[in-house]
Amino acid sequence: MTEAPHPGDDGCANAGEQRWRRLGRWLGAAFPWHAASFLALNAGLTVVNVMTGRPWWAVWPLIISGFALALHYFLYRATTVDEEWVAARITELNVKSYDRSHIEDIRERVEKHGYGKQRE
Repeated sequence: MTEAPHPGDDGCANAGEQRWRRLGRWLGAAFPWHAASFLALNAGLTVVNVMTGRPWWAVWPLIISGFALALHYFLYRATTVDEEWVAARITELNVKSYDRSHIEDIRERVEKHGYGKQRE
């Protein structure tokens, strides 16, 4: 049984890639809610902790929920990386390179001497 195309799927080659992109969209849409709940929960727990005057027990929920938020962010970023993002990032790094002449020298040496190619 084939899966019906979902609105917003941009002609991906296979169903697995479509699911991966839907996951990325869902993770992206849910992230602001996750971040807001992280801030509200930990701010509330910190206020309670300060008001009770006990040692800082609120650090443990902060660490655990911070780890969950970081995991959510990393999964979101992993599902949204595509060729366009990679090309834009390469261009950005080349433009911002402080030692661009050194990089160009290495590139020319590789092309001239054939480093990295199989030797016959």
